[in-house]
Amino acid sequence: LNDNVNRYYFGSIAGIISGGAAIQNVTASLSFSDGTQGSINGSIAYDKGIALGGIVGFIAKTYANVYDALSCVNFNLNLNSACEVSVGGIIGSGYTRNYNGNKTSQLENRGSIVINSGASATNLYASGIIAHQLGMQDEVTLFNNIGDITLNSTGTANTYVSGISNVD
Repeated sequence: LNDNVNRYYFGSIAGIISGGAAIQNVTASLSFSDGTQGSINGSIAYDKGIALGGIVGFIAKTYANVYDALSCVNFNLNLNSACEVSVGGIIGSGYTRNYNGNKTSQLENRGSIVINSGASATNLYASGIIAHQLGMQDEVTLFNNIGDITLNSTGTANTYVSGISNVD
């Protein structure tokens, strides 16, 4: 990815969802790598940076939900960016809610996340389920992460790493 990426969302099922959408009963298994091009290097994307998720990259402010999902997606990233980066085993970044009685629930991650960061990203979020949960309506339940998270960083970013979720 080059500089000045306007918006960048990656999800093996959907890059972005909104408007009360729901992703349900899905399984994803693949490997995501920034390849031999060097590194992810973007200036702005969703609101603040780049959102990558094993199932969905970004859930917009109009809320949506993901339930009954299994991710076996492996991320291997070299970050060289001064923007915010969120990498989640299920959801990269966004807002969740209860939709038609279905909560953001029953999420399992079995994939690994490896991040090599040499930049001073504004914020770096990594988590097995939801890397950066911006807000929620109602409850979120039944999360299971058995994937590994490895972070090698020489930058001075604000770094948030959790097995399940980093919540604002």
